[in-house]
Amino acid sequence: MISAVALDSIIRNSSISGISRGEIISINDRFRNSRSKKAIRIREWISQHFQNGMWADVKLKKKYPAVSIVHLAADEHGGIDNAYVSQIDWISAVEAQSAPYFVLPSANCGIGLVSAVSFTEYRGKFKGWASSCTEYFLVGRNEAGTFFAHRVTESNSVEEAINWIWGGRAKQIVRRQGDIAIIKGAGPKGLDKLPFGHTVQGDYIVHDTHPSMAIPGKGERIIIGRRAAQKGNGTFSQTRD
Repeated sequence: MISAVALDSIIRNSSISGISRGEIISINDRFRNSRSKKAIRIREWISQHFQNGMWADVKLKKKYPAVSIVHLAADEHGGIDNAYVSQIDWISAVEAQSAPYFVLPSANCGIGLVSAVSFTEYRGKFKGWASSCTEYFLVGRNEAGTFFAHRVTESNSVEEAINWIWGGRAKQIVRRQGDIAIIKGAGPKGLDKLPFGHTVQGDYIVHDTHPSMAIPGKGERIIIGRRAAQKGNGTFSQTRD
């Protein structure tokens, strides 16, 4: 296994010959949270010269499907050149069809939880220091085939993140359409407070990237999923729905 010192020397000389994907991933994992100058230099180099291309590898796509989604759909998420993306959790396409996820089979994709870390290095007169920004996203694919990235609070699993989105009521959901869901409960139907992109047409709520959903019936109401606030300049852009 290549040492961090040797990799740092290679980076300084802008050479990538003889370095395997496994060695790069192992080195990256060791220095994921370090703020040393060497660690920052290693992460920046991997992001710029290696990481984006390596997710086209079939084996890595199977091992880290959530990260693969982010890198292969970067045009929909916004630029990610300066962010290091790590997979935290992943549920299969089959599991994603069940409660509390309610992803329709036509999406043909699981749901992943990733962390995205961007680093900014500052240099003073006598020393330098680094600042990092870590954000968390649920990623996957909509029924229309478009990829999504939904910013969430720090979570340890997809289920935990989903439950946060719905304010602890994920298991009460009857049916879902993107950022809105219908639960059993008394109170206003909520049709007058639909987020952008969701409109009422007759007895259905329609959306460009999701199948139509019946409006709330008797004893049902709409809840709107929340999103975490962006930190600073953010790591990369989330999609709206």
